Amino acid sequence: MTKKVKTYPYGYDNPKTAEEIILEVEKVINDIGNTLTECDGDMWMSDYRKLMDVYWRLAQTRIQIKAEQKCAA
Repeated sequence: MTKKVKTYPYGYDNPKTAEEIILEVEKVINDIGNTLTECDGDMWMSDYRKLMDVYWRLAQTRIQIKAEQKCAA
């Protein structure tokens, strides 16, 4: 019996596994952290938008996970 891999909608992208989401979020946060470390103020608004995009995508994924946990209980 094969184990089904769970996927979650992540923004406008195709559904992704938890591992794919973690890797994508890490890349975005790493890019933002590098900009903040370099104190490049011109890029802060662009990075703020990226950070908020990741925030909302993760929030929606969390909501779906919680809903699935309730259904399974």
